[in-house]
Amino acid sequence: MRILLIAPKNKSLDQVSEIHQLTSLHRTTVLNGDITIQDIFDEVRNSEYDIVHFATDLTTSNNDEMYISDRESLNMSDTENILKLSKARLAFFNFCSSARFATYVTNRSIECAIYTTTYLDEKVAWRFPLAFYEQLKRQEAADLLSFNEIYESTAPGDGSYGWAAGIKYYRSFFETLRLMIIELEAKITILSKLVSEHSSLLGGGDLANKIENKYVIIGVVLLALLIVISSGITIWSNIADLIPK
Repeated sequence: MRILLIAPKNKSLDQVSEIHQLTSLHRTTVLNGDITIQDIFDEVRNSEYDIVHFATDLTTSNNDEMYISDRESLNMSDTENILKLSKARLAFFNFCSSARFATYVTNRSIECAIYTTTYLDEKVAWRFPLAFYEQLKRQEAADLLSFNEIYESTAPGDGSYGWAAGIKYYRSFFETLRLMIIELEAKITILSKLVSEHSSLLGGGDLANKIENKYVIIGVVLLALLIVISSGITIWSNIADLIPK
């Protein structure tokens, strides 16, 4: 995964062991120390990312802005623009009480976001993100990758983190599923042709047709079962997020 890590308060991230671990797991670009909002915009104009991770704080003067430097704060509108330019699918707001940022961006054009619900102790701030990114590394090759499923399997159970998703997330998810079904149909067509081409070896046309139909039916059932088993739980997990709790 391509990850952009924005951590302006950490001037010496090379000394943080968790950062070494994160950069070893994924293709990670780090913006840290004395950076500006312009630096961030320049980066996302020139490169695309799957995830943008914000490791900073809310400003003391305005809870709708995050700290970039003693001179600059990043508001929610500019945050959305950064995410759109980066083509990111997931925004990870790993700073205290960041739910408003997550709601803002997912209500507009960003697929999904992870946020915190309360005060985040800097001593343990990297525990959940690292667990999330380690699990993401294990599953990123999956045909039906679900950020939500990975979040659910790694998030702490104390309610300190939350998940937000917009309609774009579900459209993307079901578009992936639709393409998998098309691929399944193509495999069934190939299977049918293979049986037809070898009909002479199967004892005549009528028998070949019966066997062809049998193999096609078996193929459909088996492949359909594989998709249902591998993605059924994920689908219902994502649908469940649409139901108000």
